[in-house]
Parts: sequence; C-alpha cells; structure tokens
Amino acid sequence: MLRWLKVVIAAVLPSMAGVVAWWICVANGLGLDATSIVVGLVVLLPATPLAIWAGQAESRTGSPPAPKGDAPQVPAVIGEVPREPKAFQPRSDLGAP
Repeated sequence: MLRWLKVVIAAVLPSMAGVVAWWICVANGLGLDATSIVVGLVVLLPATPLAIWAGQAESRTGSPPAPKGDAPQVPAVIGEVPREPKAFQPRSDLGAP
C-alpha cells in the first residue's frame, strides 16, 4: 500500500471517530470536561497503532527501505560539544562501582 495512503487513513479514521464521539456526547448532554476526555480517548486509542502502522516501511511490496551505504556510520554532532567547566573536580570514587 502506498505510504501517503496509509498516512491519510491513519489521520482520517481517528478524526472521524472523534467527530462521531463528540456528536454522541453533545447529543446526550455531557459537559465539556467529560466530552473532551471521551473524544480524546476515542481519537488517541486507534490513532496510536495506526500512526505506527503508517510509519512502517514496506518490506514485500511498495517502496523499498532506504539503502544502507558502504560508508561507516559515525555519530552525528549537532552544535558545539560543551567544554569541561573551569572548576571541574574529578571524583574517581564515583566512577567505580
């Protein structure tokens, strides 16, 4: 299945379930607090596994997973590495178990 279709399904189904739950709560006269809790649960419970499903890469058909390059993996550094503080005091007794 196409990934964009999976994302649309994962977004639309919980949203529609939330709309139906909201309508039922309002029709039954529930207060705003109870309605928001019910709608939140109705949206989040199916949305979580659907989002995981939509984010998974296809293995058998569809788009193949990203190719792994021959370059060695190196850790990425984002920003500057912090320097050791001026008043740093090494404590050897804390490092050993």
